Amino acid sequence: MNLQVLPLSDLQSFTYQKCLLPKELFPKRTLPGALAKCKLSSGAEYICNIYPMENQTPPYFCWLDDTVKVGAIKNTITSSLTSLEVLDNSIQPASRVNLIFTINEKLFEMKNANRQLLIDLTKTILQTYSFVNNSFIMLEELQEIGITEIHIQSKDSHVFKFTETTEIIVSNIKLQTSGEECFFRNLVAIEQPQEELQQLMESMSIYEELNWKMKPSLNALLIGPPGSGKTSICMNFVVENNCNCYIIRSANILGQYPGETEAELRRIFNSVKLFIQSFQPNDPVVILIEDLDLICPAVSKKNSNDSGNSTRVSGQLVSLLDNLRHSTESSKIIVLATSSRLESIMPALRRPGRFGIEINIPALSEEQRAVIFASMLEHSFYGKTFDLNTELLQKIAKQTQGFVASDLELLINSIGQELIRTEITFDKFTETLERLLRTMKPASFGHTDVKVFKTDDKFNSVGGMEQLKKALEISVLSGLKQKAAFERFGLCLPKGILLYGPPGCAKTTIAKCLATEANMTFIPTSAAEVYSPYVGNSEKYISKIFDTARKNSPCLVFLDEIDSLVGRRSADAKSDVQTRILSTLLTEMDGIGVKLFSSAPGGNSILVVAATNRPEMIDDALMRPGRFDKLIHVPAPDRDSRLQILKMHAGKMPFHNDVDLEKIAKATELFSGADICNLCNEAAMHAFTQDSDVEYINMEDFESVLRYQKSSLTQAQVQWYRDFECSHKR
Repeated sequence: MNLQVLPLSDLQSFTYQKCLLPKELFPKRTLPGALAKCKLSSGAEYICNIYPMENQTPPYFCWLDDTVKVGAIKNTITSSLTSLEVLDNSIQPASRVNLIFTINEKLFEMKNANRQLLIDLTKTILQTYSFVNNSFIMLEELQEIGITEIHIQSKDSHVFKFTETTEIIVSNIKLQTSGEECFFRNLVAIEQPQEELQQLMESMSIYEELNWKMKPSLNALLIGPPGSGKTSICMNFVVENNCNCYIIRSANILGQYPGETEAELRRIFNSVKLFIQSFQPNDPVVILIEDLDLICPAVSKKNSNDSGNSTRVSGQLVSLLDNLRHSTESSKIIVLATSSRLESIMPALRRPGRFGIEINIPALSEEQRAVIFASMLEHSFYGKTFDLNTELLQKIAKQTQGFVASDLELLINSIGQELIRTEITFDKFTETLERLLRTMKPASFGHTDVKVFKTDDKFNSVGGMEQLKKALEISVLSGLKQKAAFERFGLCLPKGILLYGPPGCAKTTIAKCLATEANMTFIPTSAAEVYSPYVGNSEKYISKIFDTARKNSPCLVFLDEIDSLVGRRSADAKSDVQTRILSTLLTEMDGIGVKLFSSAPGGNSILVVAATNRPEMIDDALMRPGRFDKLIHVPAPDRDSRLQILKMHAGKMPFHNDVDLEKIAKATELFSGADICNLCNEAAMHAFTQDSDVEYINMEDFESVLRYQKSSLTQAQVQWYRDFECSHKR
């Protein structure tokens, strides 16, 4: 049997608990009006009296009343009737029944609304219907007065009906949650915030059991970047603990006229108290305030246009929280709030007793991103499942630095949009995924004026310098690739690396390559971007850089020409701007991994790389271990390195066979990498000037350029850097 289900209310009015079946499919040896359990493809089951219906031609369908349901499985529009189970028609009166009511705020409009009123309202109505244990009934007339659903429980295993003598016990009363459909179990990997929320529930139970006179503070503020899952974590907490929930959103309560917002806040808090006083629910009540910074913003002197209204709303919420804490209902109420801008919240709300508990949602680690992506994928593509191996999940996790839960969800939705018109296969899924990972950026990249991007240069794009590459491989890359071995030896990654050497020797390129090889996001900055004509803005920009790095960890922060950004401090300095910037930089480097939105504790997720050609100008406070742990000399390329650089250019430019790269490498003593690049460009320009139709660059072109082009470096410069390296070896 596989019949499309249509609602009975579309065919007949004022009917209840009926199912009309095609006469050809009506069960044999069954009388019309027999009671049966109708089972749908969605898993939902309904108790109905079944009747045959004539004048149907294939394809057959049935009309069904969904008033009385068995079990808590929700029906879907696409469900179909799959089977019937005819029940024993010897219906017996129920002696004792437990009821669990789900209500909404409409019921509070009735005077003297309480538990006894619920029994009086429903006892007569329920006598019309037949039930089995674990039944649910949903009636329009009850929903109009605020009773959404009634859960009926009985110890009897047979079909029963309510009578005047039936003893009705109200086991519990629940409040319908408008946002219950918004929660996601995909965030199970974010354990720490959920454990801290669970501690609030444990504290509530302990205080209630001990009956202490001291009033506990059960309010918490969840802080995290946009899309990190703050509301979803709260709704998971509500659903898992069977809490009743009131949701306060700025769009729903902010009124046009003065006083409207305050009145709406008072109404909600009064409804919570009335619900507890009148109905004595078994489960606690959660008041969830979304985006607290929009409802109660901090008032600044720079922007005081709407400060009066903001102050009134904040004052009203402060008063409600204080009164709630000293009320008799406080032991049953938890107030949760969310915000992505902690500094924008009215400071009066953040003291103990109001929102004294602050729960930070850290940046997702690689393991968490892999778990959340796999969990979200299970509920996507209309039930289509993919067997993602561990290697592919690790690749996805490494290429999604800075992604929050909403970014991962957008990635999956984007894959679905790409494949919506084609047959979804694993190969097409993998191909689309890899392409989107190369182009898609997390939303946090656009939330700040700090430059954040992914690099694609690798060490093989830098000619020679094998010893330098090996030093970076050992000190940085090996620690990322072999974490277990590093931890076994008690080693940790360096916090900072200083690259120093002559100009034009690829210090910036090496920093980009290191970010690519280490699979880190890349944040470059220089003195021109940091310095501001306004006092304090430069220090704020430094703090913003590191805050952005924490949100997009693992991250490499590159400080180009650091000597011009933070030079050596001196007693006779006329300006203290560099001193303040240096102080901020030292504080941020020492506080890596412990500030807001940082990644999980136990690892250094930010690497600071600085470049300079004047290392003697850098302050000693930065040069010590613990800040710049590694001082790496990037020397002028030797003969082998120059040969490798020339070979790289030969792969990109049309060199003739007569070009002797070894001879050119020998003739370019003291040439930097930039000099060699310029040499190749000048040789190409010389060939083009001689003949615009020429196909190759000849040795003669190089010899002509070498006659007048000189090195930008001197032997004294090169020797000075070698001496500095010897005196600062670590």
